[in-house]
Amino acid sequence: MALPNKIGFDEMNTENSTYEDLTKYLQDEFKLKCDETGQYSYPSLSDQTIIKIIEIINELKTNVDKQIKISDSLPLLRQIYLTLRNSVAIHKSVQKKISINNEILDLTNFLITALSSNETYINCLIVILQFLGNLVTQNEQQLQVIIWDKFNEILLLLFHSTPNRIPSIVGMILYNIFLQNKQLIPDDIKFIKNAIILYESESDYGELLLELLLQTNILIRYYSELEVTQRFVLLELIKGTMFDDESTLITNELMMFISTEFKKKSDCILKTVTDYVNKIEPQEVVCLLDIIASASCLNKYSSCLIQDKSLLINCVFLLKSIHSVGKEGNNHFSAIQKLSELTLNEKIEPTIKDHPGFGFKAALIRVVGNLCWKNTENQNLVRELEGIQLLLDCCNIDARNPFIIQWVIFAVRNLCEGNPDNQKLIAGMTKAKTVDSETLQKMGIVLNDDSANKIGIIPMDLKK
Repeated sequence: MALPNKIGFDEMNTENSTYEDLTKYLQDEFKLKCDETGQYSYPSLSDQTIIKIIEIINELKTNVDKQIKISDSLPLLRQIYLTLRNSVAIHKSVQKKISINNEILDLTNFLITALSSNETYINCLIVILQFLGNLVTQNEQQLQVIIWDKFNEILLLLFHSTPNRIPSIVGMILYNIFLQNKQLIPDDIKFIKNAIILYESESDYGELLLELLLQTNILIRYYSELEVTQRFVLLELIKGTMFDDESTLITNELMMFISTEFKKKSDCILKTVTDYVNKIEPQEVVCLLDIIASASCLNKYSSCLIQDKSLLINCVFLLKSIHSVGKEGNNHFSAIQKLSELTLNEKIEPTIKDHPGFGFKAALIRVVGNLCWKNTENQNLVRELEGIQLLLDCCNIDARNPFIIQWVIFAVRNLCEGNPDNQKLIAGMTKAKTVDSETLQKMGIVLNDDSANKIGIIPMDLKK
């Protein structure tokens, strides 16, 4: 039968109304409206209305439990939770009432558990989870903790379920709880892995959850237990957030952890000298170095990295090894100084830029230069390691390392600033000879030594 609109929901005789009648009444009476100013409004729920809703949910819970009248019960159950979802989102008073109502919370917990066992119930389950999401969003911290205590088991179970819309909605609930209660974040490798899976599905809440994890020590504890591909995802996320001036995601502790990981694993880059199968391990090292190189020029991270003497030593010795290997023959670390050679190599091997060695020397030089900026101790350390001569030897055109000459010049500048000993070392170097360049010869010019210790560029025919 059709119910008159003038009758309030709490005044209805629900015993004489069909489920279909109740569903239609809720649809008609509880509508989200938007006024001319763009403000949304929605009918509030009185205490009596909430009591009436609980009565109906109890009956529907029995139906779900006994698996009777399911086809009639689910549409009404979904409409009830739509009403609750919208009301708690707009009315803070209703949100608080529901948050402290143990009966409705227990009923909701039962229904989520029961409905999650059957794929055909997913549309109803989604609305119930959306209600729970609105219930915790911007709620009082202590009430969020109460809700978490009641729902954490089923929420984590659903979060770890097979990919569909459910983990994303659960991710929204978890994020809004953890945002004010980081102490509640599960100290668990499984949770981290599923947050990464959610992030890879391009869910915003996957990224937001990982950003919360970056602010804790949980990722540091479990980093080594993650698959290498999963570590790579986290490192890419760090790279994408570290330049945000307002971001507090990357702590100095996390940055020092990244430095330690690089030092432990950096030698694996040398395994790609001649043969390179597209493995993720060297790419992880490249990503770690990229983060360090970028962080070393940012004030909020450079202060802690500059103190890491072992990082500087590691970079100098690794640069020395790579530079030496590159001179031994035609391999992935050999400099490409001729444009014709680059063209030939690209025809033979179109993936030069995909090799982890691409740009690696330049990145190492960038780190060395940044770590020596206005730091006499580090400047002296590089000199003692014969790093200045090494840097100057790297100062050649190399298509495998774009801008390497500029990074060398920058590094040498930082090494010499305020350091007379380093300046004296460079000033005391003697010129052995000028080196002919095939590239310059093709342009019709050569380097000319005028015997006054000056080198200039002249046309080839004048040299003759």
